[in-house]
Amino acid sequence: MMKHNLKENIIHGTDKYPFAIYKVDFGECNQQILPCHWHDELEIIYINRGNATFRINDINYEVHQGQAIVINSGELHWAYTQNQSGCSYFAIVFNTCLLELPSRDISQQNYINPLCFNEYNLNSLIDGESTPSKELLGIVEKIIDKNNSMSVGYELATKAYLLLFLSLHIENKLLIPVTLSTVTKKNTQRIKNVLSYIDMNYTQKITVEDLAQVINVSKYHFCRLFKTYTGLSPIEYINMIRINKAEELLRTSDCTITETAFEVGFENLSYFTRQFKRYKGILPSKIS
Repeated sequence: MMKHNLKENIIHGTDKYPFAIYKVDFGECNQQILPCHWHDELEIIYINRGNATFRINDINYEVHQGQAIVINSGELHWAYTQNQSGCSYFAIVFNTCLLELPSRDISQQNYINPLCFNEYNLNSLIDGESTPSKELLGIVEKIIDKNNSMSVGYELATKAYLLLFLSLHIENKLLIPVTLSTVTKKNTQRIKNVLSYIDMNYTQKITVEDLAQVINVSKYHFCRLFKTYTGLSPIEYINMIRINKAEELLRTSDCTITETAFEVGFENLSYFTRQFKRYKGILPSKIS
């Protein structure tokens, strides 16, 4: 399963084919399926089982089976599901440079460059309720099928489908000029700064007061702001990051459970064990 946290620095695909698809499956309900993070690439998430709630910046979207959601470059986002049987989805992630045309023709100038330079965003929710929306979902499904089969020329077909995906947005006036309010921009950047601080200091003791000081706000205001944008309290988020790091250590190193707990910032082994069971559904001793 792909791990998401903070600003992704993962290289998706290759230099010559900056495109990747990830299949993610969650079998349990009431859990966060996508921790709060952001990335420079454009992402299309297609729900193929169950449903989920996605929060992009400060807006919630309910996405059901057979629907898709677009995450534009730089958007802070996270998701959770309350579906009893969980959910699964395909995450299509690509660098917009994949769409660029070497000839620098009118299509490049008028349509592709503005997308690459973040002058407008693609419409977020693709619900299939209108004809253009159904056509967009059809393109997403074809992209997934082509890359799963990897038939001859699938890279060319993928680029063609992505260009058609953009073209349909343009034709049906679904592009959204980037006009985030000053408050939203400021708060989004504040949260990004806090998440980066956590990522660099999770092995050390971090208090809510420390995090509030990072963005120079009161503890009360900070807790409300953090919960609004991440869906978790600051302590819950820190614990989740530490547990994700702990799982990675347990799977890839010779560290004992006790060594791992202290390595990722926990000061109490019993508390670490409880939190591991909470976020992973199993005890750390079951990781092999």
